[in-house]
Amino acid sequence: MLLMLMGAAEAPAKAKACKKGFVRKGAKCVKKAAATTKKVTATTKKATGASSSVPADADTDAVVKIGFDLAAQGGLKFDPTTMGAGQYIQTLPVLRTLLTRTQDLDFKPDLAESAKVVNPTTLEVNLRPNLKFSDGTDLDSAAVRATFNRNLASNNANGLQITDMAVVKQIDINSPTKFTIRLSKPNAGVVYALLAGVEFAPLSPKSFSDGTNLDRFAVGAGPMKIIDYVPNQHIDFVKNPYYWDAAHVYLKGMQYVHVTAGAAVVNGLRAGAVDWASIQPDQAQNMLGNLKAVMYQMTAADTIQWCVKDGTPLGNVKVRQAVAYAINRDNYNGIIQNGVSSEAWDLFPPSSKFHNKSLDNVYKRDIVKAKALLAEAGFPNGFKFTVATGPATQSNAEVLQSQLRDAGIDMQILISNNTTADYYTLATQKAEATFSQSRPGPWDKVSRFYLSDSFSNACKAPSPQVDRLYAQVAGLALDDPAAVPAWQKLSEVIFKDLAFFPQINWTIAGYGYNGSEFGKLVTYVDQLGTRRVDPVGTYIKK
Repeated sequence: MLLMLMGAAEAPAKAKACKKGFVRKGAKCVKKAAATTKKVTATTKKATGASSSVPADADTDAVVKIGFDLAAQGGLKFDPTTMGAGQYIQTLPVLRTLLTRTQDLDFKPDLAESAKVVNPTTLEVNLRPNLKFSDGTDLDSAAVRATFNRNLASNNANGLQITDMAVVKQIDINSPTKFTIRLSKPNAGVVYALLAGVEFAPLSPKSFSDGTNLDRFAVGAGPMKIIDYVPNQHIDFVKNPYYWDAAHVYLKGMQYVHVTAGAAVVNGLRAGAVDWASIQPDQAQNMLGNLKAVMYQMTAADTIQWCVKDGTPLGNVKVRQAVAYAINRDNYNGIIQNGVSSEAWDLFPPSSKFHNKSLDNVYKRDIVKAKALLAEAGFPNGFKFTVATGPATQSNAEVLQSQLRDAGIDMQILISNNTTADYYTLATQKAEATFSQSRPGPWDKVSRFYLSDSFSNACKAPSPQVDRLYAQVAGLALDDPAAVPAWQKLSEVIFKDLAFFPQINWTIAGYGYNGSEFGKLVTYVDQLGTRRVDPVGTYIKK
């Protein structure tokens, strides 16, 4: 982990002050040296219970209003054992994780004071001392183990990375604040990343049996706790006084406000009904006056996920390749992403050492080749399939629909408020495909999508070659010289050989907010790599 340490020179206290930008050195004033930054490879630690001075302009009675669709996926659930796909990203103010991701996709401590990989099958975690849940009960090693075991036993692949969790053989309690995770496979890096997810985010064991409705009133150890939940309308939170860093929580609370995707988001921000909301790239232009927009490129990619099954068109690799060739990524970038993204040809963007350059332009648009592949596969007149997508990505799907039509491919669009039911669950599946983004990575880029038992591989198409190669990279440290060719080979098999799921471009995400309201807006990075309002450090001005 990288810890940034800042240092700067100071002028002697009793000497005559030098002008701005200079410091005294002996009898002379000399130009001040630039602050230096040191990178230290270490386990980082934060002081427990650090004191804090509340910003002078902070309104400590303020409640920040976050807008998003509370009806999506059947309604937001806070219990990891029942939550739907993607819901974990909204639960983190309550279900604080042991580690949190940084914006450069490193990790930093939160509830855990430190975590380290001892060897490929062993991890050690040290909790901060004197932690408590929002109900006042103790948060110790036993509580973390009880939560993890409950999550794993639920087999809820919708909300949890069950495939990666399953390699945990046992959790040994060394002390109330220290535990050791032992694995059945050399996948320590994979499990280390789970420490920043809901898989290990502790819940109060008392709440497991005292009748608490955990879907609506989960008892976590985050900076916020739930006090009211009105389905499809609002969810109210209040500051958790037991949070280890409560001194830096300046808000009285938070409120999730139901806002559907599209124009309602912009209207809600303009009317002041919400202070912050995720926005699509084409909505950034609507952030005018006091409304501000922040857009950023992710290491996840916009992706079509589909049901690969023998006896169907999508079960034929040539059909899947034809779809990939029919996509016009430049056009998609211009219409959907305001021209600020780029093609996603493999698992990693060009800035990554794991990027496979040999795959650049592997599926550059070629309608002639797409039609030829369809004919070879036995579909000279094209084929038809349905994609389920949420309202927020309807425009993305419509652009793809138009592009695929040029190759004789008829992609029907099902607007879905619950893709968990309409695509990911076979018993209720209404569409052969869905539109989503991949994961930030590295390991979850594969484990969530391309393994034989991956969640997004909804029809569980056997992929033994991917399974074997993933087992190899999962056992390698990211700085191991063998990791680069191993990851590059994995990309080659997934995208070139199998044409498993077609990636389009690197995802452009963003948010809009009322700049006149916030004195300081702090964001954290969720498991998908997107940014959310962090109650720690954020405040509303008086």
